[in-house]
Amino acid sequence: TAAFLGDFLLHTGQVKEARTQVELALRDEPDLGIGHLQRGRLLVAEGRRNEASSALAEARRLTPHDALVEYYFGTLASPPEADVAAREGALRSAIRLDPAFASARDALARLLLEEQRSPDEALGLAMAAVRLDPGSVSYRLTVLELESRMGCAAEAERDEQALVRIASLRGGALSEVIRHYESVDRLEEAEAFLRQVQARNRRNIRAAQRLASFLERHDRPN
Repeated sequence: TAAFLGDFLLHTGQVKEARTQVELALRDEPDLGIGHLQRGRLLVAEGRRNEASSALAEARRLTPHDALVEYYFGTLASPPEADVAAREGALRSAIRLDPAFASARDALARLLLEEQRSPDEALGLAMAAVRLDPGSVSYRLTVLELESRMGCAAEAERDEQALVRIASLRGGALSEVIRHYESVDRLEEAEAFLRQVQARNRRNIRAAQRLASFLERHDRPN
């Protein structure tokens, strides 16, 4: 129970309180796999990635058939416990254990994208993630990036317009798209996307405000 409460507290950003619960869980049951999983996530939240990798590796050893453990190991663990091959293996294992695990499919697609290999498989994984969770902006961004890199211009244009439609209706989706482009320093694409959303509905005050804020924040001409 303490380990599951720690998970809830981590999801709601209550890191200090989460540490208390995770420590309690592992004190009472040192070989509790989910306890080591939450300890790994806690250490990542605290910026202690080397220690986190060891905790996640221990969670994987103690809980060998848990898709969630495999997913977190594949996405959060870092060398020496998790080189690229180990992360890929963990994500493939998560998908085998839970074929409907959209986040694992997207994470594996992202890993293949970063490694610049198997683009067809990566695109198939990303598209499957979107089918499983059509409302996810991040999955759609993975598909769009893969299509752009693969030279699938028509498909990329179609999927970008679908994302524009979603962002014009959901302010949170628009913010997520812009944060993504800003995080990879693709400001031209961020501005173009904002302008497309605004052009879709000139009365969308929220889109106009976000565009103005973006231009001011990055000192771009209005």
